[in-house]
Amino acid sequence: MDALGVVSGRAKEINLIDLLTRDLVDLIGDHLDLFRRNHAAIGADVMATLSTEERDERLKHHLMASKELHPALISLESEYKVYQ
Repeated sequence: MDALGVVSGRAKEINLIDLLTRDLVDLIGDHLDLFRRNHAAIGADVMATLSTEERDERLKHHLMASKELHPALISLESEYKVYQ
């Protein structure tokens, strides 16, 4: 119960305006920038010819090579460890 009280207290202190206008926008912008960089590195003409699954695999391999892939996406075992 103490842990829930601490989490509740911290949640009440979050400034939702800053979270939604600054932090969330920055996070989405960072992800879009990462996608655009990798999309350009692979090649827009190549990406246009691939199916959705093939495009995801190409992006995944390119992100793994550049060490920018989130650890949970490397394998099922890694995903499980991240969740733990």
